[in-house]
Amino acid sequence: MTEMLRTREALGRPQHASLGLRILYRTVDRMWRLAGDRSVDFNFYSKRALLAGVYSATLAYWAANPSADREKLERFVSQRLREVAFFPKVTAPARKAATVGVQMVGRMIGRLSPPWVRPF
Repeated sequence: MTEMLRTREALGRPQHASLGLRILYRTVDRMWRLAGDRSVDFNFYSKRALLAGVYSATLAYWAANPSADREKLERFVSQRLREVAFFPKVTAPARKAATVGVQMVGRMIGRLSPPWVRPF
């Protein structure tokens, strides 16, 4: 157990932040790949970012409360997952606005282009 504490303390130091982030990324990437995820679009990054948040928060909770029983840890994880499930509901309006914005810019560029470039 003392080796785990030393490792946690070492990774918590600012000079090891990049190593900690690389380890976190590799861990969540493996989790998604083992779950069968093969996405290569925006979902690739958003899934990994959300899982990294849940995973790191769970590790921090577990490290800060080593005497917490399994039930408390499961409630903590369930709460984090409920928060993550809320994320798409919050981002949907922004995603729709971005799509409309891209379409508008595309139409504007189409109108500004010379006649020989415009589609018929």
